[in-house]
Amino acid sequence: MNTYSCNHSGSVLVFKKDGVGIYGGGTSKGVSAVNMDIVLDLTGTYTTSLWSLPEHWKSKAWMVPKRIIKMGIPDMKAPWDVDEEFWEELWDDLVVESAAVLHPLKVLILCFGGHGRTGTVISALVKASKLVVPNDDIIDYVRRVYCNKAIESNDQLNYLECMGINTVGHEVAKGFISQPSQSYQPASSWKGSGAVGKIAVRKEEVNYSEFNKVVGGMSGRDGKWYNSHEINTMSDKEYNEKFV
Repeated sequence: MNTYSCNHSGSVLVFKKDGVGIYGGGTSKGVSAVNMDIVLDLTGTYTTSLWSLPEHWKSKAWMVPKRIIKMGIPDMKAPWDVDEEFWEELWDDLVVESAAVLHPLKVLILCFGGHGRTGTVISALVKASKLVVPNDDIIDYVRRVYCNKAIESNDQLNYLECMGINTVGHEVAKGFISQPSQSYQPASSWKGSGAVGKIAVRKEEVNYSEFNKVVGGMSGRDGKWYNSHEINTMSDKEYNEKFV
């Protein structure tokens, strides 16, 4: 497997259960919200295309506004503000929503590259859904079915461990440089669902616009590290040459 490339593009179906289909993708990897019912936007900045078509056209059905849930998570980070109970309740909400719309609910989870934040949230939802995966290894399942680059930092691995997900034998995805967390840290005593109330966290003031320019990013096919700012300003051609 190529260390510096990944095996996903567009919107990838990761799993289906209880009438809910979970898809993953990245805005830099050709993700599309077409035919999706709900978008979990982990960048906090995603918007769908604004088109206008005549009322009587059949194709206008494709223009139905997507319901976008903003769940902004800093690049390379994990959602330390919520615990296992949140993901269980979110899954229950999605199952109920599927029954209400009378068709399999399509839920798209996305971030910029579709790797770290997306892989982390998908893993949390796999556990919340009680999906049975081989060897009860959720991380291995997500990396095999979705993308070998899913979950890219120690911060994200630590979070999944706190969610009760087995991380033994797993490292950050190859081709990525893991950075120590400078934002959210789990309380040393917190071990998962046995905690009382929400996760006890320590928060520090971080200028994320500057922080992400330095910390966020990934290695290219040439072995060079490109930070988030550099990647965001690349043309599609340049991005494909370096990463795809």
